[in-house]
Amino acid sequence: MEELSPEIIKTLREHPVFQQLVKYIAFKIYELDTVEGMDELSEQQAAEKAKCHALAIRKLLDIFSPLIEDRRKKEVSEEEVKLAKSKFGLA
Repeated sequence: MEELSPEIIKTLREHPVFQQLVKYIAFKIYELDTVEGMDELSEQQAAEKAKCHALAIRKLLDIFSPLIEDRRKKEVSEEEVKLAKSKFGLA
């Protein structure tokens, strides 16, 4: 399978239906990333469930990574650094 072109990625990111899908995926990742309901499991069962959830999260992020901008990896411009410094009184 070939990679998605930058034009297709741009079109998808701008489409309102895709934006709703991204919100849905983010919510599902959040659900997977919680420990809710694990207090009823044994320690071993909870550990296995947590491993499965972590794998599912990684797979979802791998699949959607070309389409979803990961803000953790975004380069910060000098202007953004200056604004943040002045906002927190560090300038």
